[in-house]
Amino acid sequence: MNVKLKSPSKASALFLLSVMVVLGVFPLDVLLPSYPALADAFGMKVNEVTFFVATFAVGFSLSQIVVGPLSDKYGRPVMLKLGLVVSLLGITGCLLSSTQVQFALARVVQGVGCGCFVLAQAIVQDVFTAEDRQRIRIYMLSLSGLCISFSPLFGTYLQYALNWQGSFYVFAGLAVILLGQTLWFFPKLQDQSLTSRSQKLEILKRYADIFSFKPFVYSWMTSAMAFSCHFGFIAISPIIFLETLRVSSLTYSWVLLAYGGAYVVGGLLATRLSKTLTIDTQIKLGLAISGLSGLIMVGLIQFQLSIATVAIPMIICTVGTTLVRPAAASRAMEMFSEKAGASSAAGGTLMFVTAGVVSVLLAVAPFPPQESLAAFILIATVLGYGFNKWGVAEGAALESVPAK
Repeated sequence: MNVKLKSPSKASALFLLSVMVVLGVFPLDVLLPSYPALADAFGMKVNEVTFFVATFAVGFSLSQIVVGPLSDKYGRPVMLKLGLVVSLLGITGCLLSSTQVQFALARVVQGVGCGCFVLAQAIVQDVFTAEDRQRIRIYMLSLSGLCISFSPLFGTYLQYALNWQGSFYVFAGLAVILLGQTLWFFPKLQDQSLTSRSQKLEILKRYADIFSFKPFVYSWMTSAMAFSCHFGFIAISPIIFLETLRVSSLTYSWVLLAYGGAYVVGGLLATRLSKTLTIDTQIKLGLAISGLSGLIMVGLIQFQLSIATVAIPMIICTVGTTLVRPAAASRAMEMFSEKAGASSAAGGTLMFVTAGVVSVLLAVAPFPPQESLAAFILIATVLGYGFNKWGVAEGAALESVPAK
């Protein structure tokens, strides 16, 4: 990738961001094949292991809300290093746990530490030039898709070689590498004094400014619609493939591997189109592709449910997702460049909460999961068009307002 940086000394930023993306799949995706082993280790049912996912999500969600604005005050390095240290403490707690409560609390701590990964968007905003930010985000999205697709295979190997502790060992090793890279990559910052009361007031003020700016919210919600299609599929794919279709774990892993390949294709297409199309046009094209995939899925599953009738439309949908998400995120982040940390956290929270709600609704819907997924893709496409249209309209109306 031909990328221009603001400073040649910061060329390692791409490596740092790559490690952050890779680390992001370990707490949830790589751990999936170890659910039966965790159930045995802590004397619980396999479906109860999802409680550990919830505890991690609680820590992650609460942490990123605070990490973002504090990184604007103290800088990305301080919060990133602090988050990595906290995540390593959480990992240590997980490995030493002997009861369900101990493990659950350690997962909360790990989630709090991993909240620092939300700073990836802010680091892109800080380090890369305006014309390269969208391409970097496309690269990160493609890498994330690849990591997710390889996670079941890698998690199965780690489970076989090192039992359920395997993913935690690898996470710890990568976290140490990232911590060392952070210490070398970022310059040392001077500490600044800030009282706890002023911290609270400043955080609230930053979020009030950000969430009251409608074009920003609409842009991130456009991205959230695209992300929810992906997240919803990942959440219910075990139900579709393992329970309904009764395919083997290995076959399921290969399906996700092909799904991840769509991220690469979509990333290459998005990179090329970003050079010639406006952000608005790229978003509309991506939403159109996603909507088409929903229609194809609706048509195919009426005849016969199979791996192909679900996987092929989702691969098409993923191409649309890789067009929408980086473009919408780049447009949103440009609105608050001087508050990149807080705006990154705000956008990440909108996407995470939206996708989490969608995955729960898809799982409990009184319809076959594949039908619920197809219907949601169509709904998300319509909502995505709406959010994008409202965002553009609000932005045009506020052109005369000074940038915040």
